[in-house]
Amino acid sequence: MKKLQVFLVLLFLSTTALAKEPSNLLTVSDVFNLETVSSPQISPAGTKIVYVRQFADIMTDKYYSN
Repeated sequence: MKKLQVFLVLLFLSTTALAKEPSNLLTVSDVFNLETVSSPQISPAGTKIVYVRQFADIMTDKYYSN
């Protein structure tokens, strides 16, 4: 009987923990909102920085850069 009570308590706690979705987890749709920067280059005069911006398009499911 004691084992059954422990099992039911653990089952209840696990289902309530799974029911709450933490808002700080990365979701699949969040990946398409991410942008990254690479290849920074400083101009010879030192007044500007040029870089490559990489991003994903959710409609085409492809990565692009400019």
